[in-house]
Amino acid sequence: MTTSAVGPQPGDDAATAIRALALSEPERVVLEIGERHVTASELDLAVERLATRLVRDLVTDDADHPAVGLRTEGAEELMTAILAVQRAGLISVPLDPNAPLNRVELVLADVGAQLLLSDLPGDDVLPVSVAHPLQHTAEPGAAPQPNALPQ
Repeated sequence: MTTSAVGPQPGDDAATAIRALALSEPERVVLEIGERHVTASELDLAVERLATRLVRDLVTDDADHPAVGLRTEGAEELMTAILAVQRAGLISVPLDPNAPLNRVELVLADVGAQLLLSDLPGDDVLPVSVAHPLQHTAEPGAAPQPNALPQ
């Protein structure tokens, strides 16, 4: 991954483009969700923190790149999760937030997902670790959040 102080370059993947934009135009708004405006630097920081956690907790030398399920209704959560999974070099498996839990469970089992990043209530009953995407992007030293990534 290369980043540039001049901004995203043709051929950059989305995670790399956000990093380059954060370096070149950190205050540029990249997400508008209602009244909330997320800057390139805020999104890049959230993506980096989640990607770091994913790599630490899921990537091992003896394993293929694991699949991570993504099931969220929140736009900021979804963008953070997609970009973090990409930055971590993992495989994202987007799942319909309206799908019944038994269907979600079948898809997760079929792809061998070890983790589901979700902001939906009730997903914690699934037989995989479930974590809320944005709960792992808080400042270091912040209070522990429920549904932590597997230790």
